[in-house]
Amino acid sequence: MLRSARVMLLVLALSYVPRIDGSVTNNETTLRVDVPGKGSSVTLQSLNYPEDYPALQRVTYNLSSPEGTSIEINAEDFALPLTQGCSGDVLQVVEQGRDGQPIERYFCGELVALALTRYVSVTNKLNLRFLTDRSGSSRSSTARGFKIQAKVFGSATDQQSANDLAQVKPGPEHSELEQKSSSSYKCGSPAIAPNLGSDRIIGGFKANPNSWPWQASLQFFSTTWCGATIINENWLLTAAHCAEDGKFTPENVHVRVGVHVISRIPKDPLAQILGVARIVRHPQYISSPQPLNDLTLIKTTNPIVFNRAVSPACLPDSRDVVVGQKCWTTGWGNTRKGSPEQEIRTDSTPSDVLLQTDLIIFPLAKCLKIWPSYWPKNTTSLVCAQNTGKSTCHGDSGGPLVCQNPAGNFKLIGVTSSVWWGCVSDYYPAVFAKTYDAIDWIRSVTSS
Repeated sequence: MLRSARVMLLVLALSYVPRIDGSVTNNETTLRVDVPGKGSSVTLQSLNYPEDYPALQRVTYNLSSPEGTSIEINAEDFALPLTQGCSGDVLQVVEQGRDGQPIERYFCGELVALALTRYVSVTNKLNLRFLTDRSGSSRSSTARGFKIQAKVFGSATDQQSANDLAQVKPGPEHSELEQKSSSSYKCGSPAIAPNLGSDRIIGGFKANPNSWPWQASLQFFSTTWCGATIINENWLLTAAHCAEDGKFTPENVHVRVGVHVISRIPKDPLAQILGVARIVRHPQYISSPQPLNDLTLIKTTNPIVFNRAVSPACLPDSRDVVVGQKCWTTGWGNTRKGSPEQEIRTDSTPSDVLLQTDLIIFPLAKCLKIWPSYWPKNTTSLVCAQNTGKSTCHGDSGGPLVCQNPAGNFKLIGVTSSVWWGCVSDYYPAVFAKTYDAIDWIRSVTSS
C-alpha cells in the first residue's frame, strides 16, 4: 500500500480489498490500482474533497482490470473551473484504442460529470491524470474536485457489436436498455409518438420525452455544442460548421443519445454517452459567406444501442422534399430571439429540455432570391423552411429537419445550418443542408 500525504485516493470495496501501490516523485504521484472482479468498485477522489484541492498537483491513476474486461467509470461528483480548452485544472482520461493508438480526453467544468457517466474503456487498462495549476485559493468556491467510481464492466463478449446488438449484457444499472437486435427498431419510426400538433428553438414547445429518438447532443470540451442525428448504429450526421474549431477532434468530443433533459443524464437509464472515433467533413464544404455542403459525419467509438429512446432517422430519397409540407426540427438551442444588432440576447440561454417546432418547406428558388449573394443561385444543396414566429436558433446547429412520408416514416431532409440574425424572421427562411444531395458521400463514408 502506498503511503503519502499527497495521495488523492479513497477506496470503497463491496467484497474485496483491491491491490494499490505506487510512487511519489517530486509533485508527481502515480497510483496503480487493480480491480480484480465483478461486484467490486474503487472510488477515487481529489485531496480534501469536497473542499478545494491543492494547487500544482500531478496525480496519475493507472487502473487495470482482468483480461477480457473493460473498466467503467462514473463521476458521482465533478467540479473543476471551466477554462478554454481545459487549459487550467483538468482531468485527463487516457487509454489505448483498438488500433493501438492513444486516446486522450480532457475534462473540466461541472457538467462534465455527465460525460463521465457510464464511460467504458476500450481495453482493460485506463489512466486518469489529475493536473492542477497555480490558482489555488483564487479558485471559485464551487471547485470541489471530483469523486469517481471505477468498476469492472463485463467481458469481451459483453461488448456490443455492430452486427449483433443482442449480445449486449448490461449490468443492473443498464437494465432499461432493451435486449433487441438493431433490426427491431426501424428508421424513422419512434417507439414513443411525437406530438405533431403545432427554448435555441424559437416559437417551439417541449417535445414528448424521447419521441425524437434520433436526436443527439454533441459535447465539445464538456459544453453542449451542437445537435446531431443518428443515421445508423455507428454514425451521426451534423453540420460541418460545428466542427470548424481546430480543437474539435475525437478526443475532445463526445456524443449523448437517448437524452430529453440534458441535466438528468446521470439519472436516465436510457441515455448513452459515447466517445468519438472519426470526424469526416464533406469534401466540398464552404464556410463563407454562408455555409454550403454544411455536413459532417461522426463515428462513435462503440456502436449505439437502440432502445425505445434511441433509434435512427431514415435517409431521404429524391421524392421526400415537398414544397408546402410541414416538417419538424428539434434541439436544445436558445429560446429567445434577438435583433440584427443583438444576435443572441444576453438573457437567453440554451434549453435544458429538448424542444421542437414545425416549419413549412419553402421554395428554394424564392429562398435564394431572399438571401441574395449568400449562395450560388443554381445550388440545389439547400432546403429552406419557415413558419410565422418559429425558427431554429443558436445551439440547434447540426440538428435534424425531418419530414414524414406517406408511410409515416420520418426522413432526414436537412441539417440545421443557417438562420437570420436574431434567429426568427418572418421574411428570411431558416436554411438547412440538404442531405439527399450528399447521399452518395454519406453512404460511401458510412460503409467504409
